[in-house]
Formats: sequence, structure tokens, C-alpha cells
Amino acid sequence: MFGPILDVVRVEELKPRSKWVPNMARSTCSMCNERFSLFRHKHHCRTCGEVVCMDCYTTKTAVSPTAEPSRVIVCVFCLAKRERQFLLHQAAGTPPHTIDFANPFQYVGDETDVFDPMQYSKSSSKKRSSFMRSISKRYLAFW
Repeated sequence: MFGPILDVVRVEELKPRSKWVPNMARSTCSMCNERFSLFRHKHHCRTCGEVVCMDCYTTKTAVSPTAEPSRVIVCVFCLAKRERQFLLHQAAGTPPHTIDFANPFQYVGDETDVFDPMQYSKSSSKKRSSFMRSISKRYLAFW
């Protein structure tokens, strides 16, 4: 939809494994709140380190000037942030190659909108069946 610029993740954007949320810290997906089970496995987003289920991630190509490209997991929240940042730059007339994804948790001109999974998880105890319903009230208003 947005072309090759959003299909690629730079190595600098990847969070080191030591900074990932520990597996034991999450019994439910940080995006949809579905409980992990034998059939719903835990996966780590390589850009934010959160623990997500198979329904809440996609894969992108990580590129580095010194290594071969490889496929990495990116959660739908980080993907949505990347798409939104791309659209904001496009609307402002900024060439796409100047987009700075160095701070994946901050939108352009939106310094206060930072995703805190712990705060979000505590905001509601009921299960949600889809990612879009779980973020609709908080984030879709910005789209």
C-alpha cells in the first residue's frame, strides 16, 4: 500500500534482545489481550520488544549495509505508527527518504502520544477480539 519504504526496517530500528519484554511478563497479547496458549504462541516485535500473538504481527525485511537482509517480526501497532508517520510526511510534502524512524514511539508533531502497553493493559480487564477494537477509542481519532 505504501510502497517499498514501509516494507523495510533499518537495523538501527531494531531493539536489542536484552531490551525485549520478558516472556514471563505477559500472559496475554499486548495488542489484543488474547491469552497465550498451546495454539496462540508468543512472538516479540523486533522494533518495540513487546510480546504479541500471531494475529498481531507481520514480517518486514531488515536491511543493514554490512549484512544480508532478513525477515523480522513487527507488531501491528509499530506498523500503524510507521504508516501514520509516512502519511504525515507525505501530506507535509517531505520526501519519504527523509523520514526518521529512529524514535518508533513518537509521531511527528505528536510528542504526547506514546504507547505504554502496561498502562493500556490495566485500562480494561475485558477481553477484546480484535486489535482494531482495542485501539479504536485511543488511536483511531488521530487518523
